[in-house]
Amino acid sequence: MSTVPQRRFNAYAKRLPPVLAALVLGLLGMVQPGVSSDGQMFHADLRRTGVYPTRPALEGRLLWRFKAGGQVFSSPTPAAGALYIGCNDANVYALDAATGQERWRFPTGGRVTATPAVAGGLVYAGSEDGRLYALEARSGQLAWSFDAGSPVDSSAAVADGTVYVGSLEGTLYALEARTGRERWRYATGGQIWNLGSSPAVAGDTLLIGSGVIAGAEGHLYALDRRTGRLRWHAGAGGPVHTAAVAGGAAYFGSEDGRLYAVRLDDGAPLWSFATRGRVFSTPAVDGERVVFGSLGETVTALDARTGRPVWQLTAAATTFWSSPAVAGGVVYVGGNNTVLYALELETGRELWRFKAAGQIRSSPAVAGGVVYVADMDGHVYALR
Repeated sequence: MSTVPQRRFNAYAKRLPPVLAALVLGLLGMVQPGVSSDGQMFHADLRRTGVYPTRPALEGRLLWRFKAGGQVFSSPTPAAGALYIGCNDANVYALDAATGQERWRFPTGGRVTATPAVAGGLVYAGSEDGRLYALEARSGQLAWSFDAGSPVDSSAAVADGTVYVGSLEGTLYALEARTGRERWRYATGGQIWNLGSSPAVAGDTLLIGSGVIAGAEGHLYALDRRTGRLRWHAGAGGPVHTAAVAGGAAYFGSEDGRLYAVRLDDGAPLWSFATRGRVFSTPAVDGERVVFGSLGETVTALDARTGRPVWQLTAAATTFWSSPAVAGGVVYVGGNNTVLYALELETGRELWRFKAAGQIRSSPAVAGGVVYVADMDGHVYALR
C-alpha cells in the first residue's frame, strides 16, 4: 500500500470503534506480500513496528507478577496463552499468560538478554553462551542449538521457514528453522548486541544494524534475505540499533543521539532528528507517528513523513532504553525511573502509570488487552 492511501486508510480507521480500529491497523501493518510468519517476536512483528493488533490496556491494574532469578533485559513474547522471556540467570522461562504461573524453564550457559521468538511450535532464544536455542514451546525440551561462536544477544526473526539472528562479533546468520542448519551468513564489520540490533524483515529485504560499542560509526545494512547479498548500507555517527519498517521507509536510532529515516529500496536519507541522548530504543511506527525513547530523558513522537516533532514526554533524571509498544491508540514505554507509562498516541497525554520494583529496560508487549513488561529486579508484570 502506498504512503498516501495508507495515511487515508489510517485516518478512516481511527474513526472506527477503538477495538476495531486497533485490529484493522495492526493487521494492515503485519501484512507483507510474499512473507509469512506464524509466530510472535520482539516488537510485535517482522517489521519491528511495535504495533500490536489488540485492544489496549486502559487501567494499569496489576493482574499478576512473577519473580525470576535475575535481572531481565529481555522483553516478553506472548503466544498461544503463554509468555516467553529470557533472564540474566541464564534461563528461558515459559509462563502462563493468564496467571503468571511458571510452565517450564530451560537453562543455557549464559545470560539471556535476547527476546524469544515463537514460531511453528518452537521458541528461539539466543544466549550469551554463544548459542541460539530452539525449544519445544509446550515442554521446553531442546529441539536443536546453533553455535554462533560469540554471544547471541540479538533477538531472532522467523520468516518462511528461516531464522535470522545476529551475534556479538558482527555476523548475521540465516538458519533453517526446523533443523538449525546454516543457509548463509553475512559479516557486518561491526558488533550486533542486545541493546544494539535485531534483524527486521520487509518483503525480500532483511535489515540489521551494527557498530562498535561506544564507537563513533555505525551502519544499517539491507540484505537480500534469500541469499544474504548486500543491497545497500546507510551510515550513522554511532552504533545503529534495531530498525522499524513502515510505508516504504526504515526508521532507526543510533548512539550518536539521532533517529534516522531512510528509503527502504535504496537507503537514501529522508530525514533525521536530534535528541539530547543516545537512542537505544526501537521506534514504534503506526504509519503516521514514529515514537521512540532516548537516554536524554525523553519519549518523542515524530511525524513519520517529515520527522517533525508532534509531542514529547520529558521525565527528569531518567533514561528510556525501553522500546515503545502501541495498541489501540495507546503507547506503552518504560523508564529507568521504574515507571511504565501509558500515553495517548495522538497527543502524548498520560493515561496512567505503573510503578515497578526496578528499572525498566525491557520493552512492553500487548496481547488481549493486557500489557506485559519486566524490570531489572527480575519481575515480570501483567497489567490490564
